[in-house]
Amino acid sequence: MVQRPAGIRSDAVLPGPVETGIGASAAPTVGWAMERAALSMATMGVLATPDQIASAISWLGSDESMNVNGAVLLSDGGWSSA
Repeated sequence: MVQRPAGIRSDAVLPGPVETGIGASAAPTVGWAMERAALSMATMGVLATPDQIASAISWLGSDESMNVNGAVLLSDGGWSSA
C-alpha cells in the first residue's frame, strides 16, 4: 500500500437517519412528513444525533483506531441489517 509510509488511512462512516432539524424550517406538514419518513428508517426508533456521528468520525481519526484501515463503519442504528 503506497500510503502506509505516510500514515494515511482511508475509512468511511455511513450514517443512517440523523436528527438535523432541517424539517423545522419547512411547513409544519412537510416537516412532520420528513420526520416520520426518517423515523421509519430508524430501526431503533430514534434518530442519531450529529454528535453521535461525529464521535464515530472522531474515533476513526484517533490513535485508538490506528490499526483500522479501509473500514466502512456503519452508524445507522441497525438500519442496514434490518
